[in-house]
Amino acid sequence: MNSVKDAANRQYARALDKAAQQVAELKSPSEGWIRAMRKALGLSAAELARRLGVTKPAIYQADRAIALQISLASFAARRMS
Repeated sequence: MNSVKDAANRQYARALDKAAQQVAELKSPSEGWIRAMRKALGLSAAELARRLGVTKPAIYQADRAIALQISLASFAARRMS
C-alpha cells in the first residue's frame, strides 16, 4: 500500500515541477498584467476601479505589485535551475 502512495506522491511532484517550469517561462507584459487585461477589455483604470469597488490608485498599485511578484518569481525560478 505504501508503494502506491509513494508513486502517487512522485506523480504529483512531477506535475507540480512541470507547472512551476511553465509559470517560470511566462513573459509578463511590459505594461503589467492588469493594464494589459484592462486594455483588452476596453476599460479605463477608473472604470475598472469603480467596478471592483476600489480606488484608481489601488488599481495602479496592484498592477505594480503583481508585476514585481512575477519578476521575482521568474528570477527565483532561474536561480533554482
